[in-house]
Amino acid sequence: FPVTIERHPDILVLGVNLPPYNGLHLIPEVRKASPHTKILILSMHQPSDYNLTEDTLEADGYILKTSGKEVLIQAIATLVGSDEPYFCPDIQ
Repeated sequence: FPVTIERHPDILVLGVNLPPYNGLHLIPEVRKASPHTKILILSMHQPSDYNLTEDTLEADGYILKTSGKEVLIQAIATLVGSDEPYFCPDIQ
């Protein structure tokens, strides 16, 4: 299904579990619709639960829901301020 983005945000915080979809499957569509938008995954699961590594994750960052708002703020600030990916310290 095509993703339509009317406004092109600097950052999109994307959940993984978006029934009936998997948010990870939306990443290529978001990239097509808004190539300059950085994508931050927010999940309750470790990336390894989805067989993801820093090299295979198509998003710009990944944080855990249990990390707290300070980590969310840090992730957004990092992604807005650089081209470096952001992974929360709680990721194993």
